[in-house]
Amino acid sequence: MNHSRDKIRAVSFDAYGTLIRLDRPFERLAEELRRIGLDVPMDVVTEVFLKEMLYYRNHHLEGKNPETLMGLRLRCADVLFRMLEQEGFAAQVSREQRIEVLMGAIRFELYEDALPAVDWCLSQGLTTGVVSNWDCSLPATLKPLCPREFACMVVSACEGVEKADSDLFLRAARCFNLPPSGIVHIGDEVENDLLCAGQAGLQPVLLDREGTQGRLAANRMMSLKEFPELFERLFR
Repeated sequence: MNHSRDKIRAVSFDAYGTLIRLDRPFERLAEELRRIGLDVPMDVVTEVFLKEMLYYRNHHLEGKNPETLMGLRLRCADVLFRMLEQEGFAAQVSREQRIEVLMGAIRFELYEDALPAVDWCLSQGLTTGVVSNWDCSLPATLKPLCPREFACMVVSACEGVEKADSDLFLRAARCFNLPPSGIVHIGDEVENDLLCAGQAGLQPVLLDREGTQGRLAANRMMSLKEFPELFERLFR
């Protein structure tokens, strides 16, 4: 029994891995590369794209506005094509073509369990929001995929703070105009979503879609479909 159950007024969601995912990124990149004349084996495509993703993750705070985001995307595209060249797949293409290839490979889709979970929260009178490590494009990316109005959207690049710093969650609490203990946060990373949200005083829930993390945690679920039951069990 959660003794602060009457104080729960809001639910915040992580974005990537929780609400949305990439749609066939490696296949899409291979298709984009073939379009410019590069027939790259899938294992190489996967390796170089994963390195580009890591570069983006390590530098995403630089994408705080449209101008700096464009610069970040250009650098990410340069990383991708430099890795391809090192693997023996050089391409004589402009920077504009490089970014077209990269962005053509990046398409997001909504998890099937995401919208029902958001709608359930709203049906219970809970305010919803998003707290995510992302660049400034997140609102525009999420809106057509999840057509619900989130009361708060706290994005790391816009705030200049990552989720690894619990201050991002405190900013979310201020956005909700609620004490941290009045917010349930759902995310798929043990460190960022479970531990850091908890350190900030939120009520964290781990979404373990692959069933490989935090198996002993009571506040763990493998699908957002489980959230209504978990909420009733832990927060009512």
